[in-house]
Order: sequence, then structure tokens, then C-alpha cells
Amino acid sequence: MRIAFVGLGAMGLPMARNLAKTDGIDLVLFDVDQRRLAEAESFGQVAQSVAAAVADADYIFSVLPADVHVRTVGGQVREHGHAGQVYVDFSTISPATIRRVADELAPQGIETVGVALTRSTAAAQQGTLALFLGGPQEHLTRLRPAFDAMATDLLPTAGIEAAKAAKIVNNMVVAALDILACEAFVLGARLGFTSRQVLDAMAAHGADSWVLTNHIERYVLPDDLGPGRFSTRYMSKDVGLCGALARSARQPAFFTGLAESYYRGVRAHGHGDDYHMIVIRWLERGAAIGEPVTALASEGGEAGDLATLATAASAVTTLVTLEALTLAAHHGLPVKLAAEYMERGSGGSDTMRAVLSGDHSGLTWRFSDLAGQVDAATEHAARLDVPATIFEVARHVALSLAVRFGPDADVGTVLAELP
Repeated sequence: MRIAFVGLGAMGLPMARNLAKTDGIDLVLFDVDQRRLAEAESFGQVAQSVAAAVADADYIFSVLPADVHVRTVGGQVREHGHAGQVYVDFSTISPATIRRVADELAPQGIETVGVALTRSTAAAQQGTLALFLGGPQEHLTRLRPAFDAMATDLLPTAGIEAAKAAKIVNNMVVAALDILACEAFVLGARLGFTSRQVLDAMAAHGADSWVLTNHIERYVLPDDLGPGRFSTRYMSKDVGLCGALARSARQPAFFTGLAESYYRGVRAHGHGDDYHMIVIRWLERGAAIGEPVTALASEGGEAGDLATLATAASAVTTLVTLEALTLAAHHGLPVKLAAEYMERGSGGSDTMRAVLSGDHSGLTWRFSDLAGQVDAATEHAARLDVPATIFEVARHVALSLAVRFGPDADVGTVLAELP
């Protein structure tokens, strides 16, 4: 099997390196950055153009930054490819873009497979990605050795558009929970707790998630927030895609819009190329962490404050999950399947696990109770002059749901009405 691999960035290069170790795969590589292409010479044949790379390929893989790049490469594949080839795109892009590219390639006899990848650059290096897959089954089967070289979790969806939608919704969950943890850490700092204390309390009070271990503990606690990983610019792009997805379904997406606004603000302050978790430094400046302040000191006991903060974080996690699963259901992923895929991807949380296990103890909160739990945290934030936007939005989301479904309705009831 001859594979042309286009796009050798932070994810693409290690993915291609793992493919090169796989028996039965003949690899030819291309990237517009000559430095990356030179690095790829150590493990594969390189080409100097997309046209040269695809000429004799059976499959054409692309891992590209954004929709515009996929449209460009798709156009070059259409111009220089031939009937019988298959275009396999791994980029995080709009479902509408992959459909447009597929429709343009089809008259040339070139089929399209939609793939979306999740997890970290470390997972790309280790071959432990999770892949959302959509496309003709015969190609998914034939490509299994290639997928296995790059990933440990293969997650089939209803089609090329659903694969892209699944990744976009997954990344919205990641973005919202990242911001939630950062806000909780900053509020916790003003209450007198360390980040480790807040993290442990969140994990113990129903707000545990994939991001706590893989973003917060691994990178935020050791202050490893510079360039070289998934940047603020890319996260901003991904959350923007989720906003567009919500608008196309005419569905409100409160946490999506909030996250999009947050990352725009962080970019505006010059952190576009930094690791997206740099958001915590932006929040710390807003809360004057480490500076003299005039806000009132906490009136509650330490243990009570920490439990209040952690339980509020759990309530927000539940509301983020509800938004994500509702969006996924609108784009072809049933609730339990979407929860399974996010849990196996990078959007997993205690609430996702509750949906999967059938143990709905975490889903029986009434919307009025959710609002009350979050309200307790926002009262701390107001007293201490700490920005806690995601908590404020969550409170209003819970109140709006209570108005819509009734104050005694709970999350599980709403989820049960979804496909």
C-alpha cells in the first residue's frame, strides 16, 4: 500500500514516523515547510510537491491546520490524482468542508474518507491517538494496519461529516473544561488553596476529567505553557468550528460561545502561539494573584470553601456535558455513543462516565439545584473580585433550563429525550 502523507506539523510528523515503521506501507511525504521535510527524510521518501507525492499513491493522507488548507490540497488532489485513489483527511475542519471536497473529488473517481484525531502530541508520538472514522467500510478495513500504527482507539461514525462533527464537539468539551479548571484554580488561590488542593478536590467531588490529568496536571502545575504544543490559535479555531456547528443546527451553545470569546481574548494579549492552557495566566492577572488586593477575605471555613468550589465545578461539568451531547445528537451521534467516544477521546469526565455506566447518580441533579451549587461559587468570586465567567454562565444556563423544563427536571430526563 502506497500512502502519500501531506502535512508534517506537530501531529502529522510523529504520525507519519509511526506509519513508516509499519510493514506493507510505502510512504512518500510532503510539507510546504522545508525544515519539516528535511526531518522526514530520516524515515521516508520525500516529494517536492503535492502533485509528485500523489502521483503513484493508493491513499492520500492529509493532516492540515484549517479548512482553507484542506480545500487547497483537495484541489491539488483533484488536479493531479486519478481514479481509484482515496483521499483520507485527518484535519479538524468543518463537516461542510469535507463534504465539499468529497463532492469535488467524486467526478474524478477519487473517494473520500473523513477521519478526525484526538488526544495530545505525546499520543501522536506514542501511537496512542483516538481516531473518529467515517467513510466506505472497505477502505476503513483496508486501512486498519495504518490506523493501528497511529492509534489505540478507532471510533467509527455514520460518515465523513459525522467524524468531523464528533471531533469538534469533543474539543468544545476539552476547551470548556480547561477553562473551568483554570477559573477554579484562580478562585481557589484567592481562597488560600494551592492548585494541587483544588485539583484533588475536583477529582473527589464529581468534576474529574481527562483534561485534569492530561492538561492541568501535566502542563499547568509544572508551568510548561510556552509554544510547541496545541496553541491558543488552534484551540480558538476549533471552538469557532463548534460555534458554526451549533448555528447550523439552530441550537444555542453557551459554553461554546464563552470558550470562543476567552481564547480570542488570550490571543489578543499576544499568546496565540503559546500552549492554549496559558489562559490561566490571563485569569491570574485579572484576579491580581500575587498582588495586594482590597477584596474581602473569605468568610467560610477552609474545608467548606474547597468543597463548595469543587461541587460547583462538578455542576459546570454536568452542564458542559449536556451541551456537548445535545450538539452531538443533532449531528448523528446518539447520546451513549457520543459519551463513549468522548470518554475514549479527550472529552471524558465523571459525567460522561455516569452516562455510560447507567449510574445516573451524577445526572439526577435538578436544574434548580445545579444553579444553586454554582451560585455558591459565584458568591465567593464576587466577594473576592475574581473573574469567574464560566461559573456565571453556568448559573444562567441552569436557570434557563429550569425555566424551560421546570425547576424539578433533571439532566437525566433531558438526555433521555435525545436520540
